[in-house]
Amino acid sequence: MAAQRRSITPTFQAAGQAKIKAMRAAGHDPTTDPDAQRRRAISASKQRRAVTAWRDDGSLDGVDFRRDILPKIQGFPVRVIAEAMGCSISHASKVRGGGIVPHKRHWIALARIAASCTLRQ
Repeated sequence: MAAQRRSITPTFQAAGQAKIKAMRAAGHDPTTDPDAQRRRAISASKQRRAVTAWRDDGSLDGVDFRRDILPKIQGFPVRVIAEAMGCSISHASKVRGGGIVPHKRHWIALARIAASCTLRQ
C-alpha cells in the first residue's frame, strides 16, 4: 500500500501543480483569493498565539533536533509528522527532510512518535 502510494504521489502532485498553473494562466490564482488569504491569516495568528503561550519546562535541555530527533522521524510518513505537529503536509515534509527545524514546542510530540516506533520494534 505504501509503495503504491509513493508511486502515485509524484503524478498526483504534478497534476495539482499543473491545475494551479492553468488557473493562473486563465487569470485566477487560487492561492491569492480572499478566502485563501483569510485562511492563511487565521493560521498565522493561531501559530503566533501558540508560540507566545508555549513555555519551556527544561525537559529539552541538551536536546538537539537535528542530532536527536530528526534521524528518528525520517522514516515516518509525512502525514504522521503533520498530525503530531498539527501542521500542513507541506510543512511536515520540510521538517522530515531537514529543511526546517520546527519550533521547540513540537519536539516532544515528534520525539514521542519516534519513541513509539522504537518501542514496537
